[in-house]
Amino acid sequence: MKTISWTCGAALALLIPLAALPARAAEVNEVREALPDAVIEFSGVTGEFTIVGREGERLEVTGRTGKGVEAVTIEGDPSRWTIEVEMNDDRDRGWRFSSGPDTVLELVVPTGADLTAGVVSADLEVRGLRGPRLDVSAVSGDLVLRGNAVGRLLAETVSGDMEIDGGGLESSSIRSVSGDIEASGLVGRVRAATVSGDTGIDGLEISEFSAETVSGDLELTLRPLDRATIDVQAHSGEIDLALPGGTPVDLEAETFSGDLDNGFRSDIEQFSDSGMTVRLGDGSVRVRASTFSGEFRLRESGG
Repeated sequence: MKTISWTCGAALALLIPLAALPARAAEVNEVREALPDAVIEFSGVTGEFTIVGREGERLEVTGRTGKGVEAVTIEGDPSRWTIEVEMNDDRDRGWRFSSGPDTVLELVVPTGADLTAGVVSADLEVRGLRGPRLDVSAVSGDLVLRGNAVGRLLAETVSGDMEIDGGGLESSSIRSVSGDIEASGLVGRVRAATVSGDTGIDGLEISEFSAETVSGDLELTLRPLDRATIDVQAHSGEIDLALPGGTPVDLEAETFSGDLDNGFRSDIEQFSDSGMTVRLGDGSVRVRASTFSGEFRLRESGG
């Protein structure tokens, strides 16, 4: 009996440290031919991923895979490549608590590529793209987009934060549930939306702008083109809108129980129980703002 007990105990003692052994990292170094305007699709779950636009006709995937990764698959042809970080089916079993190296990958793609990238809990950085479209999404990971000048930008997270410097030359659509958004260098048509996350946007040459939130705050500094339209909405969040002094604004703002404040020099300023009207010059820049209980402020920016 003692021998049997010792044998079982010894086996268990051997299995426990075996289950906790770190997963071994595997190096990745793959190169494929890619057309200058190739369509690139990437998906990953956990880790850190960087996608860089570079002149040339090559797709490069380098770095290392970490715990739980079965393989990095690359499928397609020079006109369209799909890269997927495939997870091991055993990742949710008894050894899921094992520690090991994280997956860290860098993808180099042609600057003119049409890119779609989606991650779950990974952080994703994309920079240097000049293609027709950039479509990125994350669940709980953060998105960092720098130095891109694509035709259309679509960026979305659930709880991850977004940091954007340079967006779509034609349009940018930025959405998050509870993540914060910080964006600068946006032009053209811009749409932003959050539920509880805060949003800060610095926009240049804006032709059409809309932003909405439920309980997050909106801090907006915009330089609108002539005939631009601006529409901002919040439920309990606050809205701070800054426009260059002298902008020919036609503003109508309304609230149910929030405060309305105007720090913008104008020809006409009128207040009612639930609304505010501000007008300067021909009023060619149309602004509409509404809140339920949040405060709305209009002020002049530095230029």
